[in-house]
Order: sequence, then C-alpha cells, then structure tokens
Amino acid sequence: MDGISVLHAPHNELVALPAEIGNMETFMYLERLDVSHNQLRALPASLGHVVTLTLLDASYNNLKHVPPEVAQCTRLTALHLTNNPTLDSPPPHVVDSGLQACMDFLRDLLVSLLG
Repeated sequence: MDGISVLHAPHNELVALPAEIGNMETFMYLERLDVSHNQLRALPASLGHVVTLTLLDASYNNLKHVPPEVAQCTRLTALHLTNNPTLDSPPPHVVDSGLQACMDFLRDLLVSLLG
C-alpha cells in the first residue's frame, strides 16, 4: 500500500488520533479525514504536516481547540467543526463564519506562537 488518501472513521468512539499521524508515511497523501461523531478531545498538531488534506471533518466530538498547525494545510477546502460543545479555539463565532475565517484565525495564532 502506497498510502491512504481517504480515512473515513466516524462513529468509532475514538478518543484520540496518533500524535504522529502527520509524520507517518501511510498518511502523507491523505486528502480526506472524517473523524466525526467520536469522542476526540484533541487533534494532533502533526496534522499540519498533511499538506495534501482537502477535507477535515471533526464535527460531533469533544474538541477543546484546533491546533494552529492545521493552518499549514493550505489545500484544505472543507473544515467541519460544528457540535464540539467544549470548543473554545477557534471561538464559535469564527467557526460559524466558515473555513476562511477559521484558517485566518489559526494562521494568526500560529504566527503569534512562533513569534
């Protein structure tokens, strides 16, 4: 297997993704990641290394924040974060404003962290 381009894993009661997911050869061509309807509390910062990612669906989880490194996924055209009741970053009004607002927020946060 050369690599996975689609990972469809909703409704699996996942509580975490591997921290090194973005550094694994298996996922270097990942385009679509659906981990909706799980119990995720966090997304790994290494997702920012998956530059081929076009869709990330992490809706219906227990995320507290989205790592700013996700802003490095410049091919992302769909980011679904709805129904994460504990999500505080990006704040709900940014999430409600759509993909571009979320990516701008995450980029600004990443820049401020790298200072």
